[in-house]
Amino acid sequence: MSGSLAALVTVRGRRAWLLLCALLVLVFAATPAVAQQVVVNTATVSPPDGVVDPDTDNNEATDETPIVQVATSKSSSPASGEAVSVGQTITYTLAVEVSGGPLPADVVLTDTISPGQTLDAGSLPSGCSSSPGGGGETIVTCTVPANSAAGTYTFKYSTTVDVGATDSVSNSVEPNVGTCDDCKTDHPLAPPAVTYNKTATLPAGQTAVSVGDVITYTLTATVSESQLTSALVLTDTLGTGLTFGAVGTQTSTDPANATPFTCTGSLSCTLPAGTVPGTYTVSYTATVNDQAVGQVRNAVVGNQGTCEVDCDIDVPVADPSVTYNKTATLPAGQTAVSVGDVITYTLTATVSESQLTSALVLTDTLGTGLTFGAVGTQTSTDPANATPFTCTGSLSCTLPAGTVPGTYTVSYTATVNDQAVGQVRNAVVGNQGTCEVDCDIDVPVADPSVTYNKTATLPAGQTAVSVGDVITYTLTATVSESQLTSALVLTDTLGTGLTFGAVGTQTSTDPANATPFTCTGSLSCTLPAGTVPGTYTVSYTATVNDQATGTVSNAVLGDQGTCDADCDVDVPVTDPSVTYNKSADTAGPVSVGDVITYTLTATVTNSQLVTDLVLTDTLGVGLTFGSVTNAGAFTCTGSLSCTLPAGTVPGTYTVSYTATVNDQAVGQVRNAVV
Repeated sequence: MSGSLAALVTVRGRRAWLLLCALLVLVFAATPAVAQQVVVNTATVSPPDGVVDPDTDNNEATDETPIVQVATSKSSSPASGEAVSVGQTITYTLAVEVSGGPLPADVVLTDTISPGQTLDAGSLPSGCSSSPGGGGETIVTCTVPANSAAGTYTFKYSTTVDVGATDSVSNSVEPNVGTCDDCKTDHPLAPPAVTYNKTATLPAGQTAVSVGDVITYTLTATVSESQLTSALVLTDTLGTGLTFGAVGTQTSTDPANATPFTCTGSLSCTLPAGTVPGTYTVSYTATVNDQAVGQVRNAVVGNQGTCEVDCDIDVPVADPSVTYNKTATLPAGQTAVSVGDVITYTLTATVSESQLTSALVLTDTLGTGLTFGAVGTQTSTDPANATPFTCTGSLSCTLPAGTVPGTYTVSYTATVNDQAVGQVRNAVVGNQGTCEVDCDIDVPVADPSVTYNKTATLPAGQTAVSVGDVITYTLTATVSESQLTSALVLTDTLGTGLTFGAVGTQTSTDPANATPFTCTGSLSCTLPAGTVPGTYTVSYTATVNDQATGTVSNAVLGDQGTCDADCDVDVPVTDPSVTYNKSADTAGPVSVGDVITYTLTATVTNSQLVTDLVLTDTLGVGLTFGSVTNAGAFTCTGSLSCTLPAGTVPGTYTVSYTATVNDQAVGQVRNAVV
């Protein structure tokens, strides 16, 4: 700064301007040392040669001008040298101390704010303005105007450390006059601080997970103080029971870096060096697999920084849920079963939520009418465990602890035995879980089916019978499908020509019931209710009596069921056989006038006469008919025709008559019967 001193000098009536200049140097310091307080300036004039100065008292003038001192200083809060963090506010204070009088000219302070800081809006005081500088700098200009009185003038404003700040931020001021001590500040940036954590989001509404559920994990990294100087690597380790899915969305507080993480494998996610302070998240999914039990764990570890809140996540796994049921498969096309049929039962167990923590035991109880067969095929949704059940006895089947969620089946067979009636029941009960749909199976048993028939056995070698022959009749009843629910009564009616004899042997396919029939009268035979399926026979005899003719018939009728084959048996009766002869009461010799008694004998066998037997007796020469003396069953007419009527039962029949030897007799008398 320079100053000027003007003095007006008058020499002997002339006016002359003399300009005397003096350089005033002002030194600016925080506490300037001043050697003198004024500048003294003396001007002396002398008359030219040959000129007499009439008044020498006014040839010298002295002027004293005060010295103005300006001292500039700068300070900051935090103080220079202290570390600052991104987002932190630095308050700068510029101080100008004016002493020695009013300012002869403006004092202009030029303050340069380094990159990495942003001038806080509204923080500039009056007298200051800002403008952009080169290379990201900001220039703040503050002015103390000329003529400002002696005193101290301060300018205070603030900046915020930018997220992009690196290493340090600085600020330096230069005044346009004087010198400045402590006019630069420097703040090193605090090293980056890193925290990270992890959260788990379960399917909506759940507080525990099941196999197949998808958990969304979110890794959150918070960078503060300053940008990363080396990459942050978050390594997330999935525990047993979790299968990595896919990396999902990312969020970032840095609009210039919307997807800051780079993730590889299952799972390592990296924030690169240079990542500015802010909060960054990355999400990924993991599916709960069938190895999950109790809880699934997932831990994240960073290569720098510290875990905040939670980095080792334990998600409860739902307890295993078990349902089971039972189905029955009947023989093809059937809706009911019969004795001897094989039913295939299938037990199905469904494990969900998580693997079994204790064995599942399914106990299947066969009801009356069922006989256990054998364990058959198994199915499994777990390819590593194709035959998961272990079955013992008749029947207990076990799925072991550790069986993973899925559906498992085991089949076995049972045969309907002869105790089945109405329905056969089979119930399964589990030692855990619940029955789903049906666990108590009732399979209808077909109503008993009854057929019966009758056969006749003739005496050996015969195809027809004669009076007196004994026929053995056999009644056969076959019970099928199921046991009798009511007694079967077979009523056998003997036709004409048969006389009941006696009940004979019985046979039975039921070893527990060798003589199943109860027979009364002539003839009613009963199989009681409860008779199991099988074939049962009862035999009895009947004798062909003399009323038999043509055929003898015998019919059986049941009070239930149907006749099978033949229930009305007709046995041929042998045609009647007739023999006859004739005898005389004397062999001779006879004389004229002698009376001879002739006897005709007819024998009917096999069966009764179906037509009249007429014996015609022709008397030869020398005989004269007398009279019938004993006709018996015969009816005789003339001389002589004797008739046994149709219907005459087998037997021997005689008729006697007399004839007198007349005078025509010679040599012998002959008599022929036809």
